[in-house]
Formats: sequence, structure tokens, C-alpha cells
Amino acid sequence: MIQLHDNLARLRKNRGVTQEAVAQFIGVTKASVSKWETGQSFPDILILPQLATYFAVSVDDLLGYEPNLNKKQIQQLYHELASEFADNDYSRVIEKTEQLVKKYYACYPFLLQICLLWMNHINLAPTEEAVCTLLLRIEQLCEHILAHETALDVRNDTVIVQAMIRLQIGKAQAVIEVLEPLLNPYHFKNNSDGLLTQAYQAIGHYDQAYTFSEMMMYSHLMMLITNAMSYIKLPNSTRLKQLQTIERIDVLIQTYNIHRLHPNIVAMYNYQIALNALDYKEYDQALQRIDKYVQAVVQLLDDNVQIHGDDYFETIDQWFEEAQLGTQAVRDKRLVFLSSVQALEVAQFVPLAKHQQFQLLKQKLVKRGQRL
Repeated sequence: MIQLHDNLARLRKNRGVTQEAVAQFIGVTKASVSKWETGQSFPDILILPQLATYFAVSVDDLLGYEPNLNKKQIQQLYHELASEFADNDYSRVIEKTEQLVKKYYACYPFLLQICLLWMNHINLAPTEEAVCTLLLRIEQLCEHILAHETALDVRNDTVIVQAMIRLQIGKAQAVIEVLEPLLNPYHFKNNSDGLLTQAYQAIGHYDQAYTFSEMMMYSHLMMLITNAMSYIKLPNSTRLKQLQTIERIDVLIQTYNIHRLHPNIVAMYNYQIALNALDYKEYDQALQRIDKYVQAVVQLLDDNVQIHGDDYFETIDQWFEEAQLGTQAVRDKRLVFLSSVQALEVAQFVPLAKHQQFQLLKQKLVKRGQRL
């Protein structure tokens, strides 16, 4: 958004000159300068460099145009907008984000975070049409980023975000064509974690080697749980294989204390296992998993929805702090609570509605949410 009138008045007052002095330097009337400062009119584009020279600033500074944001500014904007989604009308926040997209259309890391912000709050869209509109808008913005961004990390993240969107809008073949070569397990890139650790060691940077190794172990653990959830849902997975997978992931979660380390992924995992049990009408198993789901959500809210390490993963907090969004959650905790309650109201849980334990677990969740 151009802020010339405010900037012009501020610069003139800071310099201690009159509107008449500015007008005389530029070669216009005092009335013209007055109209520029009040926003009634805009100077000719050829005059802008003269004005910028007079006040010893760039044209961008004169206009108040900021083409890029730093990481801290992106973090702050993201979390402010996430809070606004919890407090304000969905359409109003979407409109504000679109204005920011236009203002920072060349700041591609910020645009990527806007895509993630929209994805993380798309469940607030009031209609199915609004959901589809936002999904297509995210895909469009990803295309813009990929057409202009040169930074490899931003490009790679954008490719993944775009794939997630395309999967939701029915473009699965396009996802396969992009990700199949990128994620091929036989590629050296996908087996190179240890190389960086060895490189750090080779030059005596043992702290970096230690921290990087911890972060990779942490990341692969979370990915293993995520992949297990997808694996269990496959229609050609046998019940025996599903149960074996669940048993092994349960052990992994217990061994690495992941229910404390990352309660969000534990909540998602137990929720998915509850649905899996309901597919087989194993109601007692489903209730046990809902109990674990509620425990994980409560833990998540108690942790203020922040990601963190623990006594074993003792050095990874610094990685989270240096991440694009820092350690704060991608959604306001009030929205986390509301979505967790809504998740228990989907049609699949109707068979449990008559069970007292199920109702008590929902009440426990609601009572925790009332303290937010």
C-alpha cells in the first residue's frame, strides 16, 4: 500500500521546511504540495525522483513501499493473522491477507507463509465454494512463487505445498509427476543426512554435528509416524499388518516420549487409529484411542501449542527458533481447541455417541477449552 501523503508530510516536518519551500524546489504550486500531503492528488511520476532527492531518500522510502520482509517480520505478521482468524470474520481476514499479498508480491518467503496460513485455516471457510476458491488461490500463488523465486529452500517448500493443494483439488497425477522423481528413495539427496554430519565433524564443528543429528532423528521419527498413519489407511493393508504397525508405533511413541515432545502428532495418530478401529467395529479400542487423543490435545494446550525439544532432544529448540515461523503454533490455540472438539462430532463417531465414556471425554476436552 502506497503511503506517499503521510511520508511526504512527515519528511517535510522532520526537515523543518514549509510546503512553499518544497513547491519552489519542485517547480509546482504550494496548493499542489498541500493536496499531495492530504492525499487529494498524486504527483506526476516524473516528479517522484525529484522529491526523493530533495528529502535524501529512495523513491521506495518516499512511497512507503517495502518489497521484502525479514524473517522476524514474517513471523510477526503470520501469528498476528493467525490470531485474527480466531477473533474476526473469515472473509475480512482473507481480504486483509490479499492486500498484504499485493503489497509484498515480490517477497516470496512471505507469500509461501501466506499459502500455509490459508491452508491451516481453510476449515473456517463458510461454504464449500469458499474452500474451493481458496484452494485454487493457493495453487495460483504457488505458481507465482515458482515462476520467480530462485532460493532453493523456498522453491522446494513451495513445490510440496502446491502438491498438497493439487491433491485436494483432484490433480493427483500432477502430484505424482512432480514428487515421484523428487522423493525417489534411491536418489543420493534422500540418503545424504549423514554427509552433513560428517562434514561438520571433519572441520571440528562438533556442536553443529550433534544438533543436526538430533534434528534429523527427530524429523525422521515424526515422518515415520505420519507415514504409518497413511499406511494404515491403505485399502490393501491387511488387518494383521495394521495391528503390527500400530503396535510398533505405540512403542516408538512411548520410547521417545513423543506424547510430551510433540502432542499434536500423537493426537492426530490416536485419532486416526480410533477411526481405524471403528472401521472394524472395535468400539472399546476406539474409545481407548479417543482417550489418548484427548490427553494429547490437553497436553498440546498446556504446552501453549508450542513445539519444543526435551531432555533427550536437548539441542533442537534452537532449530525451531530459527525456523521461518519460530516455535509458535501455526494456528491460534483457540482454533486448535475448536477443531479438536469438532473432530469428535464427525459422522464416524455416531456409534460411540451412546457410550458414557465418549461423552465424558468430550466434556473433559470442553472443560479444558473453557480455560483458554
